Amino acid sequence: MALERSNRGLAELNPEVARLQRELTEAGIDCTPVCDLVRISAPAWQPVIEAYLGPHVQALLVPRGKEIAAVRAYEGLRGTQAVYGVKLALPSRLRPYRALAGGQPAALLLDGENADAVTYLRGELGSVMCVESLPDLVAGQKGFTRTGMIATGSGVERRRLASAEHLRIGRTDSHAQRRKAQAELEESTRLATARKAEEQALQGALLQLTPFGNLQVTQHDIEQRLAEIAAGQAVVQDLTERLATTATPGTRSLQDAVTAARLAAVEAKRQESQGLERVTTLKQRLETSQRTVNELAGQLALAAGTERTARQDALYDAQEVDRHRARLDERHPVMDARMQACEAAIQRARSSAASADREAWSLLAAYVAQYHLAAEGLDGQWIPAQRFIQRERQRLEETELAARLEESEEAYQRALEIFRTDVAQALLSGFDRVDEQMRGLNLVLKNAPPFSNNERYQFRSRVVDLHRPLYDFLQRVREVGGDNGLFGEAGQVPEAFRELMEGDASSVLLQDGSPLADYRRFFSFDVEISREGKVIGLLSKRFGPGSGGEHRTPLYVIFGAALAAAYGKVQGHNGGGGIMLLDEAFDKMDTQNVRAAAQYLNSLGLQLIMAGPETDQPKLSSFLSVYYDMGRYGGKTIQMDRTVLTDATRELLASDNPLYHPELIEQEMARLARERGDGSQPGDA
Repeated sequence: MALERSNRGLAELNPEVARLQRELTEAGIDCTPVCDLVRISAPAWQPVIEAYLGPHVQALLVPRGKEIAAVRAYEGLRGTQAVYGVKLALPSRLRPYRALAGGQPAALLLDGENADAVTYLRGELGSVMCVESLPDLVAGQKGFTRTGMIATGSGVERRRLASAEHLRIGRTDSHAQRRKAQAELEESTRLATARKAEEQALQGALLQLTPFGNLQVTQHDIEQRLAEIAAGQAVVQDLTERLATTATPGTRSLQDAVTAARLAAVEAKRQESQGLERVTTLKQRLETSQRTVNELAGQLALAAGTERTARQDALYDAQEVDRHRARLDERHPVMDARMQACEAAIQRARSSAASADREAWSLLAAYVAQYHLAAEGLDGQWIPAQRFIQRERQRLEETELAARLEESEEAYQRALEIFRTDVAQALLSGFDRVDEQMRGLNLVLKNAPPFSNNERYQFRSRVVDLHRPLYDFLQRVREVGGDNGLFGEAGQVPEAFRELMEGDASSVLLQDGSPLADYRRFFSFDVEISREGKVIGLLSKRFGPGSGGEHRTPLYVIFGAALAAAYGKVQGHNGGGGIMLLDEAFDKMDTQNVRAAAQYLNSLGLQLIMAGPETDQPKLSSFLSVYYDMGRYGGKTIQMDRTVLTDATRELLASDNPLYHPELIEQEMARLARERGDGSQPGDA
């Protein structure tokens, strides 16, 4: 559609308008844009008229009798085929235009052969007047100026005017026409050139065929030439026979020599040609090599100058240079690889130097600021900074450090003495408390009933390997005792303690988790599991496969021990408060484990406050003193029923529990045996 309009010299349509026109054409409805059917008699007013009309300029004029079909087809375009904003000019809705008296109605500037198209655009312009001045525009009811100022209703607006090449009403695309004519001219020229070449080819063929135009003459020429060929062949045959009869061994050898010479000449000619090509190639390589040699000579001179300058540097070390050169020559025999390795080494050295430079300046600045030193004249240069550091080091070594050496040794000895009298004794007392607590806990666990599978638990402690040297040293201090010569007799001071005394910030003794701050950090703790006096493993190795009770029961042992230690109840002092709050108490634990765990916790002097579901009441009631049944009614009402269990009640609740009364099992087994002896079966009522 666009190509057709271009070939006709018409202005290009909006893509949406062109698509709707194509859809209507496929539906059998040929519509024409009104801009193709109307002209404007005053071209100076055309830009503002088209700006005012807007989409009506490209409205599609529907033929009479096909209006409903066109509207239905327009409305039926859905999805990706939908078209919006395109106007359809329907002749049945047109009304005759009547111009108002006075002024210059813009509608009268439109004319054309198609009355429906003219009437449609005139109706859209209506009573709009063409005015020349802004006062007239403001005073009038509806109008516009050539500059695009438009007054409608109670307001005035300005619209963008289209350029001359974008106007559509009554416009033909002269550029398209020129382009079409140019294309036709080029095609005609191409065809004429081709026809000329064909004519010349035919003319040559005609000249070649002209002698054969007369059949008799052509036949006579052919016969004459055949006769000449036959005569020539007879002469050649005669000469060959005569030559053969006159041939002697000498002539034959000469003939063979001539043939060989001819072949040798051909081969020599070929070799000469190859030699000339080889000479040319070698000359080019020679020129290239000479240029390369000249360039390398220049680079060598520059490199030699750079090397001489580098040798004069104060930091130049000839031995170090020779060492690097020998190493590179040995590792990289090829020069290119040697150069690449050297460049890579230079880059690494520069990176390391830059990092070291930043770190050194940071440390120097911190040192100068800490000791309030005057470090002038450095200006970011490392050589003056090195000289400053050397002077500062010399000053310290010759003056202050020598004077402070004896004082530091005395301070070190005093620190050792303080460690012996205070820290060491405090740590040894802590070791004793750990042993005492472990014995107390293990005694309680030993007197408690066995847990499931007849298991029993005992706490075990082991000295951490990291702190073993300091621990052994402290034990030797305990063994030696006394006030004089203690450290000499106790053995060598551990390295970790020496680092602490010398102020090494990386020592573990200075960290937050230092064993000096908490003596318990000297040890690692675990729970040993035994069955019938035989050790079967440690709790730390058990976590993994197993029932919930097997995992939870030892945890209650550990939690109880921790709380008892916090309350100070491990050394046999069970008086005072010791509350332990348990939510979902003893969940997933069987009755035997619950009984053993509860008795163990009570033996530690802990008062248990537990919360659990009603289904767990049977396994808890045998050792409860008071329990509450809680019920919720609605969202806010909670009812609590308090039940106090006396000693007699707890005894009654435990009276049928074989865990408390193992004799019940023996009695039941005896009853079953008697029933079998009487011929009755277990379970008969």
